[in-house]
Amino acid sequence: MLTLKQLLVNRGRPGMHRAKVNPTNSYRMTGVVPIPMANSLAVRFTFNALTDPDADTYTTLMIFHGLKMSTTKDSEHPLGFEVRGRDIYTSRPSFQATQTGVACECLDYYFTWGWYNAKNTGNNAGNDPEPYPNYDSNYSPHRNRLAIPGLCKHLCVAAVYLSEQGFLTT
Repeated sequence: MLTLKQLLVNRGRPGMHRAKVNPTNSYRMTGVVPIPMANSLAVRFTFNALTDPDADTYTTLMIFHGLKMSTTKDSEHPLGFEVRGRDIYTSRPSFQATQTGVACECLDYYFTWGWYNAKNTGNNAGNDPEPYPNYDSNYSPHRNRLAIPGLCKHLCVAAVYLSEQGFLTT
């Protein structure tokens, strides 16, 4: 399994750039929900299109694995959450070291990144998608020519948000 930094680096590799149909700034993050789990922390994000009120809403998910949990807040467990009436505290995920599972409902993630995230590294956090059907290279170009795991624009924006909010350590 890869870290968030490794997934972001793969997105920018030569051969992976494609013209964006909808630029990242055409979506607005409308929800962030942390979900503590056993030795892991999931964060669910919701995005809505700004250009079309009837357009799809996308839900993304990041699961940070191998975190330390505690029932008391201290310097090693600064993030607190209430779970079924109990306070649970966890360590901060590391951008460079914490293994991270990801998923998004958008078609770019499904057809470009999801299958390779699941196949190559186990980074897919949802149901494993099918590989992109490359019927004819003139009509349907392969979307992930390097066959590497990575992130869609929604997951990239979510990663930047978590970093800016001080949720992630470097």
